[in-house]
Amino acid sequence: GNSGSNGSKSESGKTDSGEQSSGEKESGGEKANIPTISFPYTIPETDLVVQQINSYSGYFIEDGSDEKVSDIAAIVLKNNGDDLEFAGIGISQGDRSLGFSASQIPAGATVVIQEQKKAKYSSDPYYSATATTKPVDKFEMSEKLVTVEDNGNNALVVTNISKNKLSEVRVCFKSYLPKEKAYVGGITYTITLKDLEPGASTEVSASHYESKYSKVVEVKAKSK
Repeated sequence: GNSGSNGSKSESGKTDSGEQSSGEKESGGEKANIPTISFPYTIPETDLVVQQINSYSGYFIEDGSDEKVSDIAAIVLKNNGDDLEFAGIGISQGDRSLGFSASQIPAGATVVIQEQKKAKYSSDPYYSATATTKPVDKFEMSEKLVTVEDNGNNALVVTNISKNKLSEVRVCFKSYLPKEKAYVGGITYTITLKDLEPGASTEVSASHYESKYSKVVEVKAKSK
């Protein structure tokens, strides 16, 4: 039988360190003559909005370690543009730079992202935010090849609805809070299936997949 392996994919991207120019002169902030930014803040030249920066205590999920952390910085990010394969965000605060990375951000999605190096939260002024983004590659439409359904019992049923054997199927999912309508974590988890015969169905589970608190964000399929 086919077995699915789950892996955590946490892409790290370096953000542009270009200087931000502002036409407005604002007062306030610790640094003389440097304007501060407030939230919600639309990152220049992107459709990404940093809605807020908060303190987060709980499990650190960005690297798959699920290590307990307390009082680290986390952003609430809204994607007002198209689906993104990846976004790397840099925010300058005081004398430090905060980094946030996220993969697979659907159009219109809100996602909570933890600071990638577990930097502590601070209420010091923020001076700028920049982002590098990568759009989703549009390749063979997987909807015509496979269906993926949740069985309600913390597993997914993947069915090959094509007439050909599929050499590989990748199901990408993220943690999701239905009440808040927000994804949790920049990290995206991937289940990979090999050699799925035409018409065949297989049930797969992954350690991070929970029916109530996970959402499939992308399915990729390759036929030989």
